[in-house]
Amino acid sequence: MKLINILTNLINLLFSIDIQKEGFFLKYIIKFFGLKFSFKFQSYINLIGENNNIYIKKNDILISVKKIKGMKIFIEGNNNTVIIEEPYIINNCFITCKGNNNKIIIEKTIYWINNLNINLFQKDNIDNRLIHIKKNISTEGVQIFGWSNNSKIIIGEDCQLSFDVSIISGDGHLITNKNGECTHNYGFVEIGDHVWIGMRSTICKNIKIPNNCIVGACSVVTKSFFKKNCIIAGNPAKIIKTDMCWSRKNNW
Repeated sequence: MKLINILTNLINLLFSIDIQKEGFFLKYIIKFFGLKFSFKFQSYINLIGENNNIYIKKNDILISVKKIKGMKIFIEGNNNTVIIEEPYIINNCFITCKGNNNKIIIEKTIYWINNLNINLFQKDNIDNRLIHIKKNISTEGVQIFGWSNNSKIIIGEDCQLSFDVSIISGDGHLITNKNGECTHNYGFVEIGDHVWIGMRSTICKNIKIPNNCIVGACSVVTKSFFKKNCIIAGNPAKIIKTDMCWSRKNNW
């Protein structure tokens, strides 16, 4: 037994493998007879912390998975959940979540979800952020920033989001009054059903966009709107046309 222990310790001294998680990569550090080698391999799902779960929802049943085609997920924290419902068509999408008690839900869709990047960066002991994308959404290039504690971003059914769209639920840095009191610690974005958001638009915190609206290209939405079937455009955005509709069909 002593001989086995001695041989085991000797082998461990001469040869060892250490695996480190770095964002969307796994780094293998191999030590062999005094020589050190390192290799990086792409990892589609990296979870650091406790009680973090990635699920596929199929026929109302949650199935825990280690890989989702077309999506990379990095979570650092505790009690975070990602649920993606089948069917889905996902390409070049990323979820980065640093914090605790956060939930991301993407419902089923018959359209392409391209270049969707969900970022929950702020990390402390509260968090409790919600990103809920409802069914039959399509995206071409969307950045979602869920920064504030207790914040939520909800995108309604059958929405179409174009290139370079940003949706922000809070401030990236602390903002206080002159007495040092925080005045901007909560945020939300609620986008209704069948909303078309044009390219290079920015949807700022604490706003609502009603059903059946169009947000024009390069718009900056800084306040809520309540009238349905409108075209909203400009910087800052305002209603420029009412009683309008839109369709995914191209008839030109």
